[in-house]
Amino acid sequence: MTFNPNGVESGRIQPSLLPVLRQGLDLSRCVPGKVLGTHVAASAAAFEAGQFVTRNADGQIVLCTGLGVVGMAKWNKATALTGLVKAEAIVLTATDVIPLKHPLVAGVLVTTVAGVTIAAAGNYTLNATNGTIARIGGVIADGDTVLVTYRFTAQASDLEFAGRNFFNLIDETALQQGRIAVIQGLSNIFTANYDQSVQYAVGQLLYCDANGRPTNLSAGGGDVVGHVSQLPTADDPYLGFEMLSAVAQ
Repeated sequence: MTFNPNGVESGRIQPSLLPVLRQGLDLSRCVPGKVLGTHVAASAAAFEAGQFVTRNADGQIVLCTGLGVVGMAKWNKATALTGLVKAEAIVLTATDVIPLKHPLVAGVLVTTVAGVTIAAAGNYTLNATNGTIARIGGVIADGDTVLVTYRFTAQASDLEFAGRNFFNLIDETALQQGRIAVIQGLSNIFTANYDQSVQYAVGQLLYCDANGRPTNLSAGGGDVVGHVSQLPTADDPYLGFEMLSAVAQ
């Protein structure tokens, strides 16, 4: 728990050590209810720590695409990892093409400095492959600063000293005879694996989206998985939420 200068409790739980590559779970803050490492992961499945998982017809763990959540993956079973950037400040001048810090971006959210969401149509263009943004006009005036939140595919340089485990692997189930630890039951979770294309409010219901990530959008019809407890910020981009005990029964 942190405290502001006048001694009033802030209520925000800060990370004890913020990873260089902001991805997966911040285990320094997570308080899982039950974590069994005996679940067998399907050999062809791919998921990251912090994504919701379910079972296939053979009872093996696979990525959940909305319904049938049995819990959240504590480990990675992946060939590539994704990182998260929250509120990267970009100054848009004329129609200049401005590079983001990373290429290969997805789920982009652009807001004003005041936090108002800016739609792409008529306002800006985005090259997701190159990781660039350019002003069109609309509500973005020449020289305006916008805040860009996005997920990116981690490159080898991003994974150095972060993102890989002790054995230099990103598929941690390979070290556990194909088994995966699944977080189940009532838990406090801090994750970078959430739907970053929307904004959140404390207390909102969260659902499992089609990519196995928590979102506040119910339109996809995914399982209800919890409530928002702490909002992500530029300095601390992890979403805090209380995972319901009804998940993973």
